[in-house]
Amino acid sequence: EINYNDAVLKMEKVPILAPNGDILVKEVDFEIEKGMHLMVDGPNGCGKSSVFRIMGELWPLFAGVITKPQKEASIFYVPQVPYLPKGSLRDQIIYPDPKLNMIKKKFNDKKLLDLLKVVKLDYIVEREGSLNTIRNWTDVLSGGEKQRMAIARLFYH
Repeated sequence: EINYNDAVLKMEKVPILAPNGDILVKEVDFEIEKGMHLMVDGPNGCGKSSVFRIMGELWPLFAGVITKPQKEASIFYVPQVPYLPKGSLRDQIIYPDPKLNMIKKKFNDKKLLDLLKVVKLDYIVEREGSLNTIRNWTDVLSGGEKQRMAIARLFYH
């Protein structure tokens, strides 16, 4: 069962199953309220990503109850390997917004540079040329740089 509540994210007695049906975790129980943070940690293959696939309704819910915000609510998942779209360095920070939305949010390049400083990626602008530089960012950025870019994106949104 899936319920909606904009102030809480909760899993109650939700089993985490692999696509082949193997039980990864017998039951997951957690609750986080608006303003709280949760870090899911564990070894490879223990079901961390599976929790988010179930919560995002990419995988079926076999039992238990999930309570989560409506799809329009501001909830962000920072994956281990973030998606980096084709486009400029600026596009990596503001994804999935187009530049026009960035302007409507009263962001400018100076504010984006400030975000990059916070996550210690400001050197990338000089290394790559500018925020307008277009690259295959998946190949250009290291693993740690990709994760910090995802955090800059989180701060932007």
